[in-house]
Amino acid sequence: MELPARELASWHVLMADAALRGRACPFFLYDPDAGTTWAERFELAGNPDPQCTWPNQSIRYLEQGEEKTLEAAFTFADAVALEPAYLRHLRVIPPVAWDDEVQRPLAD
Repeated sequence: MELPARELASWHVLMADAALRGRACPFFLYDPDAGTTWAERFELAGNPDPQCTWPNQSIRYLEQGEEKTLEAAFTFADAVALEPAYLRHLRVIPPVAWDDEVQRPLAD
């Protein structure tokens, strides 16, 4: 089944935004006349949270009927998780199986 053009366009926008947030495709502008060094010539301000390693995202969700908010970093792995071709490389670890001695959040 093919997606209608409008839904396909929305999916491409979502994927592009995820790639930008996950630092897979950073946004930059290069202006050769902006200065004499590479650092002066590149502008990275179009990236979300450029001062952070990973941009933070607020996620609202329901847990047992109660609305909660989770602050989480959006990493490269989060962007890749949207690509069906890479899903076999990822696993969701349920909270009851999480062990701070063994696992670490990807953002760390």
